[in-house]
Amino acid sequence: MKQIGAGPETLGTQAEDEAALHAREICRRVSAEGWAGVFREYPRELTLAIFWGENPMAFTYTTLYTAPDHPARPKPPLPLLPPPCPQRPTVTLAIVETEALCRRALAEWVRGLPGFVCRGLFSTGAEALLALKRSSVDLVLVNRQLAGLPADEFVRTLRDGSPRVPALGYRVYDSSDELFVSQPRVSGGYFFRRRPPQDLLEPIRDVWNHDPPAPAEWHAHIHAYFQRLFLSQAGSGDSSARPSLTPREQEILGCLGRGIPDKEIACTLEISAWTVHTHLKRIYEKLGVHSRAEAILKFLQG
Repeated sequence: MKQIGAGPETLGTQAEDEAALHAREICRRVSAEGWAGVFREYPRELTLAIFWGENPMAFTYTTLYTAPDHPARPKPPLPLLPPPCPQRPTVTLAIVETEALCRRALAEWVRGLPGFVCRGLFSTGAEALLALKRSSVDLVLVNRQLAGLPADEFVRTLRDGSPRVPALGYRVYDSSDELFVSQPRVSGGYFFRRRPPQDLLEPIRDVWNHDPPAPAEWHAHIHAYFQRLFLSQAGSGDSSARPSLTPREQEILGCLGRGIPDKEIACTLEISAWTVHTHLKRIYEKLGVHSRAEAILKFLQG
C-alpha cells in the first residue's frame, strides 16, 4: 500500500468512521483511475534520500509530502524564505525530477532550507543541461532514476561543462523501509541517518565560503561529517544497555542491513522462511520497533 499523507482531509482524522469513508473512497479511486489519479487529489507521503557515498553507502533521508492541486479550495500561503546569513553566501541549486508532484514537493522543501534557494526545476536531464549552459547554479540535485538521459551520463556531461558545479544524487521512495532493500550487498556497509527536512543537506553546510568548493574540498567536507558521526557513536552510550540479541538474531539483522529478502535469508542460513519471520518478530519485540528500517537503525545507532 502506498503512503497517503495524513491530515484532516484524509486518513489522519481522529474520527474512525470518517477515516473509513476516506479509505473506501481512496480504494475506489485506485481501482477506477490507478494511483496516478489518487495522487492528483490526495497528499502522498514520500521518503527523500540524498546519497553521499557509494561504498560504504551513506545517505541522509527525511519524509516529505506532495501537495496536489485543489482548484476549489484556497491554497495556504507559501512559507517565506529564511533571511540569508550574512556570514554565509546563498547557495543556488537546480532540481532534475521527472515526476511533477515530486518536483513540486522538492521545490517546497528547498524553500525551507536555510542558505539555499532553488533557481531551476527540470523534468529531464537534457532540459537541465541546456538551461544550465545559459545560467549556472552552485549545486544540482538529480534523481538517480532519471527518465530519458541516465543520471550517471547527466552527471558526466555536467562535470565536463561545469567542473566546479557538484551534482548530488537522490532517490524518492514510497516508504523508508525501501531504503534497506534498494541497495543490496554493499560490501563496505551502510550508514543511514534520518534528519528533519531542513537539515537534510547538513553534510555540506558551510562548504561554500564565498567561492565554489573545489572537488577535493567537497569530498573532504562530506567525509569529515560522517567521520565525526562514527567517532561520536563509537565513544557514546553503554553497550551493555543495548538489547541482547541471540547470535542467530544478529545474523538475520545483518542480512536485513545488506538488503537481503526473507527468502534469500532463509536459503543462506538454511532455515525456513517461517523461522525467519519468527526471528524477525522477536527482534522487533526486543528492540521495540515495528519495521525493518527501525530495527536496523536502532541496533546500529543504539
